[in-house]
Amino acid sequence: MAASINLIPAVDLFSGKSVRLSQGELGSSSYEANPFEIVESFIADGSKWIHLADLDEAFGNGDNQDVVSELVTNFSDVSFQLSGGIRNGETLERALKLSPARINLSSSCLSEMSWVEKIFSEHSDVLAFGLDVLDGHIVPRGKSEDYGSMDTVLFELESFGVKQFIVTDVSRDGMLSGPNLDLLKQVFDKTGSKIISSGGISTLEDIAAIRSLGFVDSLILGKALYVGKFNFQDALKVAGN
Repeated sequence: MAASINLIPAVDLFSGKSVRLSQGELGSSSYEANPFEIVESFIADGSKWIHLADLDEAFGNGDNQDVVSELVTNFSDVSFQLSGGIRNGETLERALKLSPARINLSSSCLSEMSWVEKIFSEHSDVLAFGLDVLDGHIVPRGKSEDYGSMDTVLFELESFGVKQFIVTDVSRDGMLSGPNLDLLKQVFDKTGSKIISSGGISTLEDIAAIRSLGFVDSLILGKALYVGKFNFQDALKVAGN
């Protein structure tokens, strides 16, 4: 039996509400809820982690910093993984002040490689890099920028000391089409780093398949939970928790 993996339910914030997008595209949400109630329900079901993403910050439409700060402060018994628009000194400093367990750096940071190198030399233990992959290239979700081949980017990031990757196949994000196991294996084989899988999960069998790989540390769960494909407690059992 493969080692257990951590499950991290996602709470994406847009205009102060919890929403779910498809392929990271604005305007694709069909779900809205109170994020405080959502976080509380996941904790009640046994979650030890929450992936908290500020979509307004990510898309340059303002931010949800007050909500993020209140959530992290109010729910101190769970580990937060912060994400969404963390791509410069100001946004990183705000995230660091909240002392989260992990901070996910956006693929958009690749436009400032010297800054990426600097901050990973200073905060590598808490930082993860969000590797958004589309057809073998790094393409941030909801954006049109193409930062080149995944192999080239991984080579550079490895040289900067990146130790954790949140890996997303953009074409499957929010689509309930299953995880890209080959992509996860490619990133692990090239880096040997901690792998956090994101996107595509639709069934409990998908979770079992990722666990069976044997090298994935954590799995972010999103749309499947919100549309009732399975419940979080059953997912924990499959993940070995």
